[in-house]
Amino acid sequence: MRMNEQNLDVCQKIKLSYAQRIPKIQPCPYKHIMHLLKAPPLFANQVHLWVIKPPTNLTFTPLSLNQKEQNRLKKMKSKKRQWEFFWGRTLIKQLARQYSQCRLTEIEVHQEENSKPFLKINNQSSDLQYNLSHSSPYIALAFSKKQRLGIDIELIDKNKKFSSQFLKKYLSPESLLQMNKLEPQEKALFLYRQWTRYEATLKLQGNTLFSPDKHIKPNPYYFHATYKGTHDICLAFYDGALKITKFFEPDL
Repeated sequence: MRMNEQNLDVCQKIKLSYAQRIPKIQPCPYKHIMHLLKAPPLFANQVHLWVIKPPTNLTFTPLSLNQKEQNRLKKMKSKKRQWEFFWGRTLIKQLARQYSQCRLTEIEVHQEENSKPFLKINNQSSDLQYNLSHSSPYIALAFSKKQRLGIDIELIDKNKKFSSQFLKKYLSPESLLQMNKLEPQEKALFLYRQWTRYEATLKLQGNTLFSPDKHIKPNPYYFHATYKGTHDICLAFYDGALKITKFFEPDL
């Protein structure tokens, strides 16, 4: 029996309606992103500095997080804090897995007594050192072999007004005199350079407070970069012979 055009049209609408209720299988963007993140070999005299812009609209996929980290993520009420924690841990572990040639499940993030983070791989302390900083939409990470690191990234707000309390905290008397000699448009970058240097030094040492006008022993070395004219990055380290290789915003 041949259907007339009206019955055929009804059947097509029913078929379309049913198909709309079936969820489509989509490729996992998380796995695609991790596939694109390629870390080259890391040698003893090197620091690898990464600046990565993770997606902001990706549902958190707990493939890189252990159960304790997943529970911690669920308790966070701030979406910004969730994004920072998820992508921070994910990128640390994905890069550490490649540097150490191990399985993802063997990597654990721990903290020293002074809150400085370190890695354990297969329940053993690793010689792979790292540090991390966030400033939306970027995450900055640094990795080395055995060499302690500190990193900070900050968004440069050229209209920001800095209080005298801030200047006293982040600037030595010598730096304050130097700043006062600068043109107004140069002062913002100078202040952010001092700020990121201070924070990177804290993270290099652990959360050990210091005064900017006191000599730090051993004396750190610093690498500064202004990224895309919007963010200032400072990397602090102790070994002046380290060679820094930059991986700025790989195409994720």
